[in-house]
Amino acid sequence: VWELYEKYPEMQKEFADMKVLWQWVSAPFEVHTTKKDIQSLEDIQGLKLIVWTGDLARMVSALGANPVETTPHDTYLSLQRGMADGVVCPIAPMKAYKISDVTKYHIILGLMTTHFYAGVNLDKWNSLPADMQQVLVDTTGLTMVEVSGKTLDSGAAKDTEWMKEKGHKFTVLSEDERAKWQAKTQPIVDEWVKKMEDQGFSNARQIVEDAYALSAK
Repeated sequence: VWELYEKYPEMQKEFADMKVLWQWVSAPFEVHTTKKDIQSLEDIQGLKLIVWTGDLARMVSALGANPVETTPHDTYLSLQRGMADGVVCPIAPMKAYKISDVTKYHIILGLMTTHFYAGVNLDKWNSLPADMQQVLVDTTGLTMVEVSGKTLDSGAAKDTEWMKEKGHKFTVLSEDERAKWQAKTQPIVDEWVKKMEDQGFSNARQIVEDAYALSAK
């Protein structure tokens, strides 16, 4: 996302009132279930899956499952009480929220990520001494992008091994199977692109394609 931000003025305009120091994305959202070992798109049909955002609820619905919206803090109890069959979330927060205590099966497909950024109000930034501004510039940007990514990746890898030791099963979907899931959610992406194009962002499709290419690195 940092590379996209630096490349496209349209994205920079979204933060016109801020000095953006760095941007990053969450760890990928995966599917975690309590009892059902999912191996294919067919296996997810009709399942009740906890989601934390409205956008994710739309994706889960498109896949054929039934979204149950709640908060990260309430996910553990909801799963423990059988109010849902699983949850769609990154691996990173599962241990902290005790989600790993009530799930057993994990489908690795990289369904989506969420966007984060750090910055300073532009008026405040302009009031800072030049040397302080330079320190912030030198210690953030791509440096912090890489630190953020490595921290999330290493945390997820460590927690994955911890869960495997406890008997959890992890399944990485094949590219062919993953393509079936992506085809179901593609209309949501297309709808967003059209919405952006209608607002005057003629290169919205190119931005999306660049995002896919960068995420594949």
